[in-house]
Amino acid sequence: MFEENGEQSSHLKEVVEFLKDYQYRAEMTKVFTKRLHELNLLEPMQANITFKGREDSNMNLMGFYVVKREKLKALSDADALDLFKKDGLELIYSHIQSLSNLNDLINKKSERLETSK
Repeated sequence: MFEENGEQSSHLKEVVEFLKDYQYRAEMTKVFTKRLHELNLLEPMQANITFKGREDSNMNLMGFYVVKREKLKALSDADALDLFKKDGLELIYSHIQSLSNLNDLINKKSERLETSK
């Protein structure tokens, strides 16, 4: 962790920089999600995933939130512009797009379950 002269090793320096960046991004996430809550854009969501013939593999996903497109479209022009200027819309659309991956993951899991019978 430290060099013979007492200075941080290059690996420790990398770890420290990683942690600083992580902490900074975590704070940015807090601020952003607080803004999404203020704008009433987030809705709690749950997903009950069932696999026919493999009920032991069923899953219930709870405790996550999604941005609803309808609420996003209903934003005032000023709020939408503010999100745009702060790159919030880019993050929101990435989030919405990523939700479509859930169906792909479910299909892949279903295929694996079928081949493992």
